[in-house]
Amino acid sequence: MMKVNLLLIFLLFFGNYQFAQTKIDNTKIENLCFELHNKHRPLSNQRVTSKDCKKASDYQADYLFKNNLITHDNPNYGFQRPSERYSKFNTDSIKIKSLESKRGWVKFPKTSYVSEIATMSSGFIYKKDSLLEQNIAKQIIQNFVESKGHYYIIKCISYETVREFGYFSVRTKILEETNDTVKVYFLCVGMFGSERYRNPEWIVK
Repeated sequence: MMKVNLLLIFLLFFGNYQFAQTKIDNTKIENLCFELHNKHRPLSNQRVTSKDCKKASDYQADYLFKNNLITHDNPNYGFQRPSERYSKFNTDSIKIKSLESKRGWVKFPKTSYVSEIATMSSGFIYKKDSLLEQNIAKQIIQNFVESKGHYYIIKCISYETVREFGYFSVRTKILEETNDTVKVYFLCVGMFGSERYRNPEWIVK
């Protein structure tokens, strides 16, 4: 009888251990989100990835994930608004000629903040297969597409833009798991910026 009980305990433990083995690759989801969002943009104006935008979206995603929130606000001074977070991590500047400056030039940010988007959901169940990350990424982009404001940001082309860029940050947590499926909580923040056109004659090298 004791051997039977030990066997049952082992099987229960091993079964739960098996369920805990599913790993979700958030980096893969982020890459897929970026590829999928570009499919909603013209080929002539595809966004390119930005490590600095990723740092800004990571900052907000970590705060939202930790506190189970969905908002563009942040309580930390200097990081409270999306535009502030963008500026903190996108620090490159450019010198532009100026007759009003004694030095003959003034510094301007090289890039401009465009927008931040965010979404979360905990009600979707996915098959545990090789398409897990792809299906989560598709649902994230679908959430954005179904929101008129978010979809506009995904598609928008900034005025007189030379180059547009951005990135996504994704956080996931498995809520329930069976042999074949997982119920996943996900949170995603996207941060976008652009590089404006500058007349080459204005630029101080």
